[in-house]
Amino acid sequence: MTNVQKDTLSDEKFSPRVGLVYQPWSWLSLYGNYVESFGASNGRSSTGAPLTPQEGEQYEVGLKTEFFDGRLSSTLAFYHLTKTNLPTADLSTPRPDDVIQIGEARSRGIELDISGQLTDRLSVIGTYALTDAKITKETTVESFPANAGKPGDPLPGVPDHQGSLWAKYEIVPERLEIGTGVFLVGRSLGVGDIGPTFDAPGYVRWDAFAAYHFNLGGSRLTTQVNVNNILDKEYFSSTQFFGGGTLFPGDPLTVLGSIRIEY
Repeated sequence: MTNVQKDTLSDEKFSPRVGLVYQPWSWLSLYGNYVESFGASNGRSSTGAPLTPQEGEQYEVGLKTEFFDGRLSSTLAFYHLTKTNLPTADLSTPRPDDVIQIGEARSRGIELDISGQLTDRLSVIGTYALTDAKITKETTVESFPANAGKPGDPLPGVPDHQGSLWAKYEIVPERLEIGTGVFLVGRSLGVGDIGPTFDAPGYVRWDAFAAYHFNLGGSRLTTQVNVNNILDKEYFSSTQFFGGGTLFPGDPLTVLGSIRIEY
């Protein structure tokens, strides 16, 4: 019979959320918000102790605009997010699932979203994010391993740049539509056996779809075909930082079909 260690933990914290919006003109809104978060860090450290809850603090300011009688809208935001007790791989032990918590990490950046109808049949959606994420404080654990990251090191797994541009065109209004889009993900840092020493390369992926809509009485039936990674490009979609660092390959050229009915 295997003995299972059980712990009962109780943590609480006041987490305020405050926001403000100012609209000087009908086409422009300025906003700002402040949020504090509190959540469990699932898992255990190499000593078997439960991980300390994560805490976060975020500031965000931005503006929202509308042009061409509301046909085109955009949002530009700047944010500053600080989190404490983030788990990362503990590479000082031979066990691949052991983790250790860094003291504090900071992420800040700019996000831009644009969407709208260029014509009655053509619509577009574009996004871009510039992110600067770094470790800002070490853990308080005395045996903090040097290969888990030090203040000033980039936060693993967070790309510098991300963006997408998607366009949809209605060949037959409310019947037949096609769309295509590109997704760009910049380089990010990976964690190797001696620390955060290798880059997870960035990539660009091209996708497309076609959909046809049927009216069945009071219902709407949609048949759709998606083609992902049209150029069959080899890329890494994500990284894992446990067990010495792993890169996961993205899906190759993939064709997906679907049928959806709305009542």
